[in-house]
Amino acid sequence: MFGNLFNPNKAKKRKWGKGKQKEINFWSEWIKTKGLEWPQDYLNRLDPNLPFQDYLTKYLPEGPEVSILDVGAGPLTPLGKKLQGYKISLTAVDPLANEYDEILKKFSITPFVRTQYCEVEQLSEMFSPNSFDLVCIFNALDHCYEPVEGIKQMLYVLKKGRFIFMSHFTNEAEKESYDGFHQWNFCKENNHFVIWNMDSKINVTDIFKEQADIQITGENTYNVVEIRKY
Repeated sequence: MFGNLFNPNKAKKRKWGKGKQKEINFWSEWIKTKGLEWPQDYLNRLDPNLPFQDYLTKYLPEGPEVSILDVGAGPLTPLGKKLQGYKISLTAVDPLANEYDEILKKFSITPFVRTQYCEVEQLSEMFSPNSFDLVCIFNALDHCYEPVEGIKQMLYVLKKGRFIFMSHFTNEAEKESYDGFHQWNFCKENNHFVIWNMDSKINVTDIFKEQADIQITGENTYNVVEIRKY
């Protein structure tokens, strides 16, 4: 089921495209104000010596070299760049990377890891299969136009036996009244990972049961999904 022949639903992509400007405006203001109400997050993302996050180290293979992909990274990846005993090769992608580059240029910011343009639904057009030891996506997959295809593509570029780490607010589209990029809800139902909106409901655990082990924790406010590729 892996491959790079994906034809996006044009209606879904048009609807998704209407939310672009709101996302661009948010990040423009975030950079202008140096983090809005999250100033430490701003400083962390600019720090080339930021330690790699402790809670993610358990998903890494034994060193010394590891390749990590941050999907939907925004203008500046939040992932740490340094970890004792490891040489981290960090790649960041986002569908709005070109717009973010213009914002960074406006404020004379040169990122340590520059976010590259790529939609999660098109990862296999940019990367070879089995390229990464860890794929992370934070509050971003629910902003795409085809999240199930996004998971398929992340699995395609992930090495066998490795992990996708996902964290998202639970049922965010409902809370945001399906405004802007908020078109999908992520939640846990009967220990299964479920994606839904007003038009459809998808049991992701069942769909990928032959390709990966999927574990989801958290329910009311936030959820974490761990996907290990077989």
